[in-house]
Amino acid sequence: MDCVILGAGCSGLATALALAERDEIGPIVLVDGREEYADDHTWSFWQVEPTPFDACITSHWDTWAVRTADGTTTVTADPTPYVSIRAADYYREALHRLSAHSLVRLQLRRSVIATEPRGPVTAVLTDVGTLLARRVIDARGPRPAPQTTGAEPVFGQRFLGIRVRSNRPVFDPSTATLMDFDVDQTRGIHFVYVLPTSPTEALIEDTYLTADIVEETVLQDGVADYLHRRYGLTSDDYETVGTERGVIPMRTPSPSEQATDAVGARGRAVRPSTGYAFLRIHRAASTLGSGGARTAAPAVGDALRTRILDAVFLRFLQTRPDLAPTVFQRMFARTPPATLVRFLTERSSWLDEVRLVLALPKRPFLMAFLHFIAHRRANHNPSPAEPYRR
Repeated sequence: MDCVILGAGCSGLATALALAERDEIGPIVLVDGREEYADDHTWSFWQVEPTPFDACITSHWDTWAVRTADGTTTVTADPTPYVSIRAADYYREALHRLSAHSLVRLQLRRSVIATEPRGPVTAVLTDVGTLLARRVIDARGPRPAPQTTGAEPVFGQRFLGIRVRSNRPVFDPSTATLMDFDVDQTRGIHFVYVLPTSPTEALIEDTYLTADIVEETVLQDGVADYLHRRYGLTSDDYETVGTERGVIPMRTPSPSEQATDAVGARGRAVRPSTGYAFLRIHRAASTLGSGGARTAAPAVGDALRTRILDAVFLRFLQTRPDLAPTVFQRMFARTPPATLVRFLTERSSWLDEVRLVLALPKRPFLMAFLHFIAHRRANHNPSPAEPYRR
């Protein structure tokens, strides 16, 4: 066969569609270990450009907020709403569109053990047999954390999201709360993310930015405590209608970790400083589809200045977590909404980035920049794409 795609989640499905809809490749097989598709994710992003799945958008907010113990910053930007796509809708649409292509096959309940080159083809060893393909694209999730002794733990977003339905109207569906830092900060950078879809239904995510393990019970208690403190809801006042959980690594892989033909998290689609990936996944899939079927999958490219800013911001989050709530609120309060959205969606100009830098406190970021430079020199690393070595 021409192509085997390892992983049939968001990036795997997007890649298969990009190739199949352009008729640039022969038989494609998507291999995934999941038993079935579930409504286990919510992808959110600023709608700054069309995507192949805009019809799946079910919620949007023209206003978003960042809250700390000192107050709330509310921002409105009508031309670029913040929108959400639920996994169930995305998977349904992707599978429906793939069903129109007879050369594409989906194989679930098939776990990949290893891949190995065999002359002009690559063998994909799975738990139910071997597949041979002229091309293999890795669309699996983030690479496992290094298990070697002394390896640094992975800094990232560790979250549990619970979709709740309350017995009375308590949510404001006009505003998405991107970060509510008015919660306990003793375990690291901690915030709650709230996407209300009606006065009685919302997705509440308890989130930590940390390299430490956060137990599921801590995250569950965080959601329950937030619902009680912020909305006056006890466990008798709402029902759970969905759950999602995960760890989003916030780092740029070293060159030794980067696959030559990978998409999604392994193809650097997750932006290191924010964890956002949906737009980057579909930009890369579009480039892959139009660039020829047998070329290596494109790495997601950022401007040099953006990579440096991301690296310094990550260094700041790791070295000064105590200042993170104030800095995030200040960034949203002092940066024009359009400028901020362009930066968060990789559409910013150098002038936008200057405005963003001027809105941030100078001393801690200067220290983070010097720390970043020293670390690069100590590790003889010439590329700003790797803010810290794992």
